[in-house]
Amino acid sequence: MPSAESKGQGKNGGEGKTPRVLSLLSASTEIVCRLGMAHALVGRSHGCDAPPFVLSLPAVTTPKMDPTAPSQEIDAAVRAVVAGGGPVYEIHNSMVSALAPDIILTQDQCRICAVTKADVTSACAELPGVTIVTIQPTTLGDVLGDVRTIASALGVAVRAYKYL
Repeated sequence: MPSAESKGQGKNGGEGKTPRVLSLLSASTEIVCRLGMAHALVGRSHGCDAPPFVLSLPAVTTPKMDPTAPSQEIDAAVRAVVAGGGPVYEIHNSMVSALAPDIILTQDQCRICAVTKADVTSACAELPGVTIVTIQPTTLGDVLGDVRTIASALGVAVRAYKYL
């Protein structure tokens, strides 16, 4: 079930002003762009690579293991991090703070696949006025609901219905 939690009043100044969006999930980055809000993106995760222009945005996360290593080494490294209870990805707090996002898009389905809501909440605790929008789809209906959730958070809810 998708959710949006505000950690304060928000900095985007209300309706009509484009929010500053930090997307920490490839799917949400693509949804933002499909909704015609690519101009709102201020940053991304290391895994966001589509559409190609997003590669020019700052990447605020890195995996804690070498993603180019052989798969057995990656598996062992991920297992060690998970066994230790730590996050699999590092969020660069100073970069996030400098980007001053109004909205951070993340997921809470798989801590190995991408940054989780808990990672974001912990790393961004000092950021006032940030809304964290979390998606967790398990069905096609959930995915469609996530599009509506993201569109609503961006202030373009009607576009979701046109898109879907």
